[in-house]
Amino acid sequence: MKTKNIKLAFVLVFIAILLVKILPLREYEYASTTGDFLGVLNPKNSIVSNSFVFRSNISNGYADNAANLLSLNLPYMAFEYLLSTLGISQLVRTHIFIFLISIISCLSMNFYLTKKVKSTKSSKKRIWLLSLLYGFSPHFFTYYEPGHFVFLILPALFPYIQYVYEKIQISSTKDPKEFLKYLTILLLLLFGVCAPLGNVGVLATFYAFMILQIAYRLFSNIISIKQAVITFFTISVSLFITNIWWLAPYLVTMGSASELIEQSKQTIGSAIGIATSNSNILNILSGFPEGTNNSLMIESLQLLLLTIILISLYVYLKEKIRANSWLLVSILLIVFFIKGPNSPLGNLFSYLYENVPIMQIIRRPASKLYWIFIFVLFSTINSVTEKNRNKTLEIFLSIVLSLSVFNAIYLTVESVKLTPFKIPSNYYQANDYLTKDGVKKVLLLPDIGGLNPEYNREVNFHKGIDFLGQIMEFKKYIPNSTFWTIKDSERDLVEKLANQIYENETICDLSKSLNISHVVIRKDLLPTNYDQQLLDRAEKVLSKSKYVSSSKDFGNNFRIYKIIENCQSNIISSEGASFLTYVKINPTKYELQISGSEGTVMVIYREKFSKNWIMHTNSYSSLISQVFPTIGIKHQNVVFPHSQKIGYANGWDIDMKELCATNNDACKYADGKYVAKLTIEYWPQRLLYLGISVSIISFVICIGGLAYINFKEKVKK
Repeated sequence: MKTKNIKLAFVLVFIAILLVKILPLREYEYASTTGDFLGVLNPKNSIVSNSFVFRSNISNGYADNAANLLSLNLPYMAFEYLLSTLGISQLVRTHIFIFLISIISCLSMNFYLTKKVKSTKSSKKRIWLLSLLYGFSPHFFTYYEPGHFVFLILPALFPYIQYVYEKIQISSTKDPKEFLKYLTILLLLLFGVCAPLGNVGVLATFYAFMILQIAYRLFSNIISIKQAVITFFTISVSLFITNIWWLAPYLVTMGSASELIEQSKQTIGSAIGIATSNSNILNILSGFPEGTNNSLMIESLQLLLLTIILISLYVYLKEKIRANSWLLVSILLIVFFIKGPNSPLGNLFSYLYENVPIMQIIRRPASKLYWIFIFVLFSTINSVTEKNRNKTLEIFLSIVLSLSVFNAIYLTVESVKLTPFKIPSNYYQANDYLTKDGVKKVLLLPDIGGLNPEYNREVNFHKGIDFLGQIMEFKKYIPNSTFWTIKDSERDLVEKLANQIYENETICDLSKSLNISHVVIRKDLLPTNYDQQLLDRAEKVLSKSKYVSSSKDFGNNFRIYKIIENCQSNIISSEGASFLTYVKINPTKYELQISGSEGTVMVIYREKFSKNWIMHTNSYSSLISQVFPTIGIKHQNVVFPHSQKIGYANGWDIDMKELCATNNDACKYADGKYVAKLTIEYWPQRLLYLGISVSIISFVICIGGLAYINFKEKVKK
């Protein structure tokens, strides 16, 4: 059968299987999250809401860094938005994405092996079988389910990236035109994998793997020192250009490296041990580093894959082929990482994890590294078996590969279980009600924050909390989050307010300080991880409270209580002899007008304190003077000193007389009053705009350059 017919048959069969799986499901409305605790992706509003590096409504209302979510969400959301505008349903869109990932994985591995191996007719068939096995790798089974399937983009494109990377190393000093051609292709491919690289652990692993290749090739005399230096510079600059649009604001907002490491330690807990607890050698070599479910098909696939590995080792020994030490060392290193804190080298891994920062950033090595191992393993198998001339062994190998491919495709199709995923109308009705009722911030009871969403359950199960991220676009306070072990002053106040409600104490002062306008009690929860008696007590207290002006039920999902006006406040207010008005431009920017007499005015912005919130006069020089102190550079013109106010919020003390004396454009004096026009801004948003500009310009140059190179090559022919 010709290659084109094989491709066509594969496409038609896979589409037919997907259609069979899609037809019974008509309630699937939204795409799944792209991470553990991120909101459901809704193409109607997600592109806009994901355009800011600060979003207070995500991560249970405490997110002061959404920059890396831009990379995780926006590329996939572009795909979602394009197909949704064409009228394609969410269920079909999701299956199309999974189908495209499978096809790209197979074709990219086929491309790599075809280019790397001088194949015969028999080995061409094996290349196709290995390509299919790569595209339906057993490690990817769990990623096909709602959750992290955008991470499949990286292994799907990696064989292309690897081939181009090798070409760059060789051509860097020999052929400048070819070097520029492959550099352009590399940049385009890296733009395509921005979504998985949005996870810093994946980005660090990817970069480390590329650098290790340079080191190996240099020490093996495959490339020269000059080529190694050029290649190192090329991959560093390429990753910088293609990811700077989200990476720049992320690096600023994440705090110091030590803070990131400490957060990683506290949030990961024992997850490394859990992730690697079943990582025995059989599971690792057969593609199941995080354990397997008891299934006859899975166990048979494990045995088939192990047979392929044993055949490869046999050919190595029988044909006396010189083993590629780089590939063997890579396999050993990855086995070490996947085993994690488990025996036999668990103590060494634990020591490295505690003392080497990059180990803590990587966090879960099994899920961050294993796709590299799959690529290395299968490309190694082909490079070994391709040189063997034993007909009997070839036939046996073909049978084993065919059975493995059939088994892997079957298991993959079976694992794509997109259960009905539809949010009840009460969720939207509650959101609309709160919006029309002048919602400011919401205290959400009870405390169930941080739980991993489970999409195979009814939406009103307690883990459905995750859905509120895309429905309620305003900030939600959730007391004493069970997921985040790092406490801060804001969390302490929110927890104190919840306890005041439970104990029927005065809540007015704290509610006003936190800018709470509504208390929302979820009634559709299964009492699994909170005290149901406390929740019942809260309902009883709020129903009779003098601090509540009204309440409303929304089926069996929510009961909403509105706090009286006297116990509410504005998100931005002033203290002193002044009058303040403001306009919200976007979640990262507010424009203020302050009228006051001579003296000091204190402006309070009721958002968790962060040094990245600055006040300026909307001029470039004023902006820079306030940004410099946030990045550790002293500046003599800090007109608006920033400090924490009312226990958790952002505040600025403004001397109105001095402001008007030094900033005539921003402040005027008339009729015995000073009138100032100022801006409160989350300045890393500017880095996003700058990074997007750099990336777009680079992308256009790449496209233009590639078109020009192809045109010149056609002219020569």
